[in-house]
Amino acid sequence: MNHDTMQYFMSKMQVQDEYGNLDLAKVYQSMATIPVLRQYLPAQYDVYRTETHYCIDIETEMKLQKQRQFTYMFASPLLIYAGIKLGGKVGTTVSLLGLACGLTHYAQHQSVQNAPLKQ
Repeated sequence: MNHDTMQYFMSKMQVQDEYGNLDLAKVYQSMATIPVLRQYLPAQYDVYRTETHYCIDIETEMKLQKQRQFTYMFASPLLIYAGIKLGGKVGTTVSLLGLACGLTHYAQHQSVQNAPLKQ
């Protein structure tokens, strides 16, 4: 890690100490109101669970499906490309994480898309 990168991370840590931790729930809710992100981020959702399953409403699941599709079509290939450009052990790790992320999201997207309707 070079000196500039270390300074950047140190300044971020100092700002965090000075202003407290971010409330990620508030950040998420704010982001969910941005028009371009609204299609990917559910602002409200209905979630419940049984002894064997977690269940969410259809609208939320469709937004999660869009997130999965974005991940395996765009984010994962970008991570793989970035890892190749980085090279070395870090680059290999980034590429493998990108590949694993893409494959996982693809498999989840397909399983939800093909899920049988149960009454």
